Amino acid sequence: MENLGTGMREGNQSAEQAWYQAWFNTPYYHALYNNRDESEAEAFIARLMQKLPLPEGANILDLPCGKGRHSLSLFKLGYRVTGADLSPANIDHCLRTLPGEIRFVEHDMRKPVGVRLFDAVLNLFTSFGYFSQDFENERVVRSAASALKPGGYLVLDYLNIHRALRNLVAEETQLRPDLRFTIRRSLKEGKLIKSIAVEDKGEIHNYSEEIRLLNIADFERYFKAAGLEIAGVYGDYFLHDFLPEESPRLIFITRLS
Repeated sequence: MENLGTGMREGNQSAEQAWYQAWFNTPYYHALYNNRDESEAEAFIARLMQKLPLPEGANILDLPCGKGRHSLSLFKLGYRVTGADLSPANIDHCLRTLPGEIRFVEHDMRKPVGVRLFDAVLNLFTSFGYFSQDFENERVVRSAASALKPGGYLVLDYLNIHRALRNLVAEETQLRPDLRFTIRRSLKEGKLIKSIAVEDKGEIHNYSEEIRLLNIADFERYFKAAGLEIAGVYGDYFLHDFLPEESPRLIFITRLS
């Protein structure tokens, strides 16, 4: 998942915090997912852009942008890029380490980043379905659509819940330098919940990830409400056709009608 953190300090998740407030803004999140292949991400972005008939130098929003790996890939292809994320730590990292021509803003993806500004909005790496209330997830799609120019594209990259549930690993341990992650997965109230215990220097820090179990019909409803038409559905980062029982991903290309 990319990041929707809110700048909370490192520590255990409290009952008052939404899960994403605590987890995404910690160094542990980035340590757990440090095995992401940057060259594969660049190749995926290049393939994706070939599917979108965008004008030269198109204006693209990476929402949310995390530490900016997709924003950088888009910039290298010659696009004008804005990265938006609610985590102050992530935005600070992007501003310090990535080219100054890329614009980065601290922003909640449930709200529009301007109106009719972008040729495309990209929501990648399961950065969706975070919210318990369905209307909040729908609001993310509506906000993205309102930021698009007429005829603009929203790309939404989610997991294929059918395959994910069939292959669910209930518990596993992952090791990183000086860190031990114990991960437990469960289903509750229509959500896939990943409970994450981080052992660091003998102390245990507890976090979670939660996403709604959404299917194609749910997304069709969101898109219709936002005035978006589905232009393509793909099942992996090579953009092969989506196969309900086999594909690891559920990637939509939609167009503002």
